[in-house]
Amino acid sequence: MVNKVQTSASDLGAPRGGTSSGLSRWFSGQSIARLAGFGVVIFIAWTLLSMVMPPMFFRSSQRAVVDVPTTLVTTPIEGTVASQRLHIGDRFHAGDALVDIQNQNVDRSTLVELTSKRMELAQQYDAVSTQLDASRIRLATADQQMTKYQAATQKMNDATLSGIRSKLAIANTQIDAQQDIVNRDSTLAAAGAISGSVSDTSKYQLSELQNAKAAIQAELQAAETDSQASKNKVFFDDKDNGVSTLAHEREDLHNTVDQLTAQASALQQSQSTIDQLIAKERDRVDRMSNFEIKAYGDGVVKDVLAPPGTQVSAGATLIRAVDCSRAQVVAVFPRSLSDSLLPGTRLKVRVDGVDHPVGASVTGLLPRASDGDQARYFVPFPSIESNEIYALATFDKPLDANAQGDAVQSGSVQGNNAPGDGTQSGSCKLGQWVHVSIDRPWTNRLQAFLGGHMPGLSSGGSQS
Repeated sequence: MVNKVQTSASDLGAPRGGTSSGLSRWFSGQSIARLAGFGVVIFIAWTLLSMVMPPMFFRSSQRAVVDVPTTLVTTPIEGTVASQRLHIGDRFHAGDALVDIQNQNVDRSTLVELTSKRMELAQQYDAVSTQLDASRIRLATADQQMTKYQAATQKMNDATLSGIRSKLAIANTQIDAQQDIVNRDSTLAAAGAISGSVSDTSKYQLSELQNAKAAIQAELQAAETDSQASKNKVFFDDKDNGVSTLAHEREDLHNTVDQLTAQASALQQSQSTIDQLIAKERDRVDRMSNFEIKAYGDGVVKDVLAPPGTQVSAGATLIRAVDCSRAQVVAVFPRSLSDSLLPGTRLKVRVDGVDHPVGASVTGLLPRASDGDQARYFVPFPSIESNEIYALATFDKPLDANAQGDAVQSGSVQGNNAPGDGTQSGSCKLGQWVHVSIDRPWTNRLQAFLGGHMPGLSSGGSQS
């Protein structure tokens, strides 16, 4: 019995030693092989899934470039560039003078026409003024003559009135004396001292004197009427033909002076209007002859296409400039991600030199970018394949303005698909390749987890 227990104990002890050696063999050989096999299987599965369903894994683009719409400074007139106020790299603001254009072929036909009209009006005004001065002299002379004639006529009328009044007084005296005779003869005839024929004769003589007085009174009344008419400057052709003619001439001269004065006033008003038009037209000609082109917005000069001395036509581009506050990112994505890149979609942009991702929002998609579309931007777009599209996005806020190197550099964009010259600006990183990804929090967390545990898979999954 004891032996069995011992045997059992020894049997129990034997496997312990064998188990320890088996685990060693497991961890040293089989475990490494199995882990390697699992890694290969996972890698193959990840590769197949990424090829079959890329939108589920690859939601980023490394073929993306920082771009900005180009500001073209053009000339509205033809001429010669007299001076360029700014140079490449200079910053300007709205309202700043940029270029001076000289144009000696400005249309001056309107100015010549206005000047000719002004000379014509001046000649008409001089002629009217001459006529007006002559008419005023004649009117003054007529007034003087009229005053003289009126004074002489009034004297004549006064003398006539005085004579008639004297005749009337004599007639009154004669009538009074004859009335005494009539009264005496009537008394004597009634007494029978004289005959009745003598009394009738004295009465007849009294009647004759009374008739003569009536005629003198009528003459006096007519003379008083003529005198009053003369004072009121009313003349009768049958009596005052010369004075009446002078009065009519004087009235005509008054009318002529009034008409000429109105014409002169109208001509002066027309001359004033023409002078204002000539001043405006001369100012326009001066401005067009030495035209100053000003900026209508802020920006930085990138290219000077027309240096001083260049002959330019109307509409020619003089300066190419950019405004870094309008910087955008142009990214190439698979066409299958179109539904995930609708306007307003949030993106994360990683830019060299900026230590944190920069937020951006999709503004539009382009299946293709024609030469006309790309001409509106400073940097050419990256090339795309038939199954890809362009996504345009604006930054939430401008890129770091304190970055160094705000100059045009050649070859700053690396890679086989470098867009154009690859100009780069330190303030808005123009032409610099960037990494753009669709902002999805759960994908970021998964990628961070895989990056922490499987760096190879994480790096492979970040490729577009």
